[in-house]
Amino acid sequence: MNLKLWLGAIVVTLMASVGALLFTGLPEEPLDQGRPLSAWLLDLEDQRPGAGSDRAEAAVRHLGRKALPGLRRRLRVDSPLTIRLNALLARQSLVQFRFALADQDRYRRALLACSVLGREAEPLVLDIIHLLNHDRTGIVGRGYLGAALDRIGPSAMAALLPSLASPKEVVRIEAIRSLGNGAALNGGYPVGLGDTVARALAPLTGDPSPGVRSLACRALGQVRCGAARAVPALVARLADTDRRVRWHACLALGEFGAAAITAMPALLVALQDPAAEVRGSAAVAMVEVQQAHVVALADVLPVLIANLEGGGGAESGARLGVGQLRFYTAGAVGLLGPLGRAAVPALLRVIENGDTATREVALNSLRKILIPPAGGSR
Repeated sequence: MNLKLWLGAIVVTLMASVGALLFTGLPEEPLDQGRPLSAWLLDLEDQRPGAGSDRAEAAVRHLGRKALPGLRRRLRVDSPLTIRLNALLARQSLVQFRFALADQDRYRRALLACSVLGREAEPLVLDIIHLLNHDRTGIVGRGYLGAALDRIGPSAMAALLPSLASPKEVVRIEAIRSLGNGAALNGGYPVGLGDTVARALAPLTGDPSPGVRSLACRALGQVRCGAARAVPALVARLADTDRRVRWHACLALGEFGAAAITAMPALLVALQDPAAEVRGSAAVAMVEVQQAHVVALADVLPVLIANLEGGGGAESGARLGVGQLRFYTAGAVGLLGPLGRAAVPALLRVIENGDTATREVALNSLRKILIPPAGGSR
């Protein structure tokens, strides 16, 4: 037997032995309705949901914590040694064996299952975060990791904070988005955690990446805690070179309401921003911060009306989030009460032609404007 065949036989024998050990060491998959977890995961689908996916979600929920060991195996990141061995095996033709490496689809279905389980998947938080920081498949950035962590709840958010310091932009973006969406999904964070999250997010409003800066501003508005740090950081972004960052900074300041009162001078300046969506969101923020006592109402109202009408002149085709801004504005004008009467015609057009959610908000604002609260008009 020549050397090549001899080495090949040894490699095959070793791999077969390791494979046998691994296989026999694996626990049996849990069953639901006679089907194993792996079969239900194949039916779990977010891209083309249907009755089959609904049944799979119900089965995963029924399995509960019994599904966790199998999901942990599917979330595992391939070791550098396994990847290197596969690369070496690919350089020869005698041994056809290859290790099965993780792919996006395997991770996607496991993460979908974690989202379905919600808080029951809490023991997998560190596995998900390890995948976030060491993924080689490209699943990071597609939203599945963040969505799973959001549905697990606040404990997952606390464990996610160190990932904000990742040198990888895609990891920072996924972590920021998850922290913001987690606050929205869970009705906010406990005060201590909220302040901690805000303190960690505030420096990222100055990140070299405009995408990171923009999302950090947005997330601060979703978290709505730690105003002492968050508001100055957001005010600084009103002078950002990227209009998307300025836009999100304005909207976030509005979310802080009266706690952002120190931002009013900067928001007044933002009313003159060259970008229509920034001017519009600055007007919304000023109303949300001061409501019926807003300063410079004569300057603010025309901008709010332009938002409702989707205006912006020659640049309107390039505006960011026109529908989202119309939704926010429809709610903001109601805060003015009778002082917002000039916006009534625009509100009526929104009620006639807007999407369902915006129509409902506009109708509520119309009531606030036309029907003064008990005790007289403001």
